Amino acid sequence: MSNIKKNISGIIIIYISVALLYQILWLIAPVRAFLFDTGLDIISSGLAVLGFALFLWDAITDRAFLKSRYTKLLIAIIGALCLSCLVNINYGLDKNARVLVWQVVQMLVMFPLCYRVREELFARFLVCAHMISAVVFVPAVILSIYQFCCNISYVIVIDGINCKQGFQDGRAFGVFASIYYASLFLSIMTVATVYMAVRAKNTCVRLLYLLESVLFLIYIIISGTRSVQVGLFTALFIGAFCFFWNNGFLRCKIRAGWLRSVVCLALSSIVVCCGVLMYQNAESALDSIPLYIEKVNTQHQSDTNEGAVTDKVTDKDDSEKAPTTNQ
Repeated sequence: MSNIKKNISGIIIIYISVALLYQILWLIAPVRAFLFDTGLDIISSGLAVLGFALFLWDAITDRAFLKSRYTKLLIAIIGALCLSCLVNINYGLDKNARVLVWQVVQMLVMFPLCYRVREELFARFLVCAHMISAVVFVPAVILSIYQFCCNISYVIVIDGINCKQGFQDGRAFGVFASIYYASLFLSIMTVATVYMAVRAKNTCVRLLYLLESVLFLIYIIISGTRSVQVGLFTALFIGAFCFFWNNGFLRCKIRAGWLRSVVCLALSSIVVCCGVLMYQNAESALDSIPLYIEKVNTQHQSDTNEGAVTDKVTDKDDSEKAPTTNQ
């Protein structure tokens, strides 16, 4: 018993890493189809049971999930999930309940990790978690962008349900099984990579982080997931407000708190408006890429057909002239 209590933090880190990798792979349509076809989708049930066991252990021993000042926020999020489950009950009570339990267990296990381990170890764990996500998502995003540019579309069957892939209906589904969850996860990854790029000390590492964030942002734009885009602009507004509020120059020049709040709100609104304009311009530019490539391919095909017809006519003329020459 004492050995388990001593190594529980390491067990939780391993569990979170495996669960994170499984969930990321679950978002990739070919991988999800493989898991269903081979029966390996039962892994999710096993991870849920193991996570529930870890939560029970924590509830009986340390109760780490109750020691944070953000515990009320966690409870509020869980309450919102329960409300969402009730609102979407028409989509299936059993399926919604399983998803709810799975998400709540993950939150209750992952949430107190930062209070269990040292700050240095937790920082290293976050870097490793980012690497796990990047190894899967970067190739998937690059392939999805390629499908978008080349106007590739097809359908894959997952558990008896057709899943759109590639570029269809004006949206880049890519190789993801759920365009919404993929865009949502990538939006979080975009914010994380920008933060890591700002904190990075090595120039090459910083450029790699920025390139990664640009790739993720491109997919979010071409996916056309409006709710995720609204979330990104909301995060931009909050981040800009916090930046201006903590700015030393504004703090020294504007003493009154209410006036500084108004100024910060105005500046944050300007930043968001600029972000929206840049986003719209990028969206228009990206939307023109498949049309341009299709136009080039059509022109190339037309030139190829014209060349084939010309060659055929030339061969016919030569064959007609050949008997005359023999005479």
